[in-house]
Amino acid sequence: MDQLARDALLERLARHAELSAAPRAERLRRLPIRLLWPQLLAAVGMPWRVNAQTFFGRSMHVHLPDLVGIKLYQYGFFEEGLTRAIIEHLEPRGVDIGAHVGYHTMLASLLVGPAGQVVAFEPTPRTRYDLSSNTAHLSNVTIVPLAAWM
Repeated sequence: MDQLARDALLERLARHAELSAAPRAERLRRLPIRLLWPQLLAAVGMPWRVNAQTFFGRSMHVHLPDLVGIKLYQYGFFEEGLTRAIIEHLEPRGVDIGAHVGYHTMLASLLVGPAGQVVAFEPTPRTRYDLSSNTAHLSNVTIVPLAAWM
């Protein structure tokens, strides 16, 4: 991905981050269902699989009221600093250790493009199922069903 496209992604991330940091009243005005639905599910102890739209334009399944799922469902991103670092520094071959449901994996796939390759490690079977589901259409992603450490 060229620098102009990376800059555009960083700009979109900044807009989403600005909304997530806005006062609660502003967030409730702009995202009432997305803010209240996870709270309701948590209150009744009921997990729910929903579709989240990432800030970089890809759709993925997440679980509510899981923390990562909530942030992706509400704002389209998780861990702004890490997301920004990935956009700024990822080379054509990426490794995602502890890939979880695939947010960073999907972003890395976009950044490295069709000629690049992303290897995602995820040892937990249920989480790996979601990772596989979210990345099934990405030909440049390989999932490894193991944990990795240094």
